[in-house]
Amino acid sequence: MMRRALLLTALSLMVLAPRAASAAGPVLGGGIVGTVLADGGDSRYSDLEGAGYKVGFEVGSNRFRHEWAFNQTVLSGSGGGTDHHLTLTGFSYQLGFMFLTRGFTPYIGAGVEGGLAAMREPCSVVYRFSPGYLDRSCNEVNVGAYLRPYGIFGLRGQFDFGLGLRTELVTSYYGNLVGLATNFAVSYTW
Repeated sequence: MMRRALLLTALSLMVLAPRAASAAGPVLGGGIVGTVLADGGDSRYSDLEGAGYKVGFEVGSNRFRHEWAFNQTVLSGSGGGTDHHLTLTGFSYQLGFMFLTRGFTPYIGAGVEGGLAAMREPCSVVYRFSPGYLDRSCNEVNVGAYLRPYGIFGLRGQFDFGLGLRTELVTSYYGNLVGLATNFAVSYTW
């Protein structure tokens, strides 16, 4: 139910994008990501750390910016004593509101990302009827769709010649995991 509400909210925000935007341009960003386990989650997937990047395009005015991006995040950790690797690959939409119209300004935003998640975790297969109980290790990969809502607090600097720099603190919810990321992004608007 919550996923449907988030999807409807994201689609509604996309409709609000201005028809004649005063600024548009590419965005390239990346950062460091860490997760903590939410209540009731599986401890095997706790304390994942890694990095992520995004390549996108934004349009908007001096106050509101709409961004559409391709994102990939790669996390790993050793919850439960074994190594786990989580890769999130998807597309996102975010809406940001800047408090000031010129120079460096704090901003807030919200967004939603959806795509495919692949969790790789170790497994072992024991052949009981072989001599010496042969034990083989393997990697099990579980793939599924995900929908990740997130909130942003950041500082953005927009220069008169089009270059934009921003640093962000992003908090998100990955099912049973809560993520916290620090990002740095560069944009250019014309």
